[in-house]
Amino acid sequence: KQWYQRRVAITAGRSPSREPEKFIQYLEEMFVALHRHRHKHIVFAGDFNINLLNYETDIYSQKLTDIMANHGFIQTVSRPTRITDHSATLIDHVYSNISENISSTNIVTLDLSDHLAVVTNIVLTTDNTSPLVRSTKRPKTPYRRFNAENTEKFRRLISEETWAETESETDSQLKFNKFIDTYTKHYDSAFPLETNQSRRKNERQSPKPWILPWLEDACARKNRFYYEFVKNPTEVNKIKYKKMKKIRRQTHPKSKKQVLY
Repeated sequence: KQWYQRRVAITAGRSPSREPEKFIQYLEEMFVALHRHRHKHIVFAGDFNINLLNYETDIYSQKLTDIMANHGFIQTVSRPTRITDHSATLIDHVYSNISENISSTNIVTLDLSDHLAVVTNIVLTTDNTSPLVRSTKRPKTPYRRFNAENTEKFRRLISEETWAETESETDSQLKFNKFIDTYTKHYDSAFPLETNQSRRKNERQSPKPWILPWLEDACARKNRFYYEFVKNPTEVNKIKYKKMKKIRRQTHPKSKKQVLY
């Protein structure tokens, strides 16, 4: 079977207004329907709104953990997924019935919602035949950097060249070869071949046309302030993050208008 015929991904969510007991009963009923897939790798993920950090005192955390464990599922998220200035809760869960197929589960501090992002890496295949498995190493393609500085250097080298060796040749073919050799030497000097292109700080790999460098820097500062607020949710860090978020929101349309219109 192909890798996608051996995997089942399920998203589940519980509204805070829905009773946890009924939600847990619904999960029990769903396991009955999933019985025919028991030999496949199954991943449950979603906002369960049951705080596993309160496992010692919360009966619903205990029931949920026991039910998932009885069916062979292990919870892979170990850190809070929703953090405010007065609380930290682990309410976004990722369960897997084959733990060795989960290479990592991480929390990403993105302010796309009031929850933090959960990133889970799943091993799809062991023989790298999956079209979705890509090499982590980017191929090194030689390139030349054509900019104003290098162009000016090339012009200077050509203008300062005396062409003495070319003029000294009497044979037309040898003279042409000398000319090409000299020209190529200056060309390679001004526009050398490079393989590791150095990226500017905060530069994105494939940015939209309107994501200008100064906007990339603003987004990076906003994300950094958000990380500091999540790590240490004080009022000072909250104000710094909110202020930077407002600046980023105001400058984004300006950058887009500058490029597109």
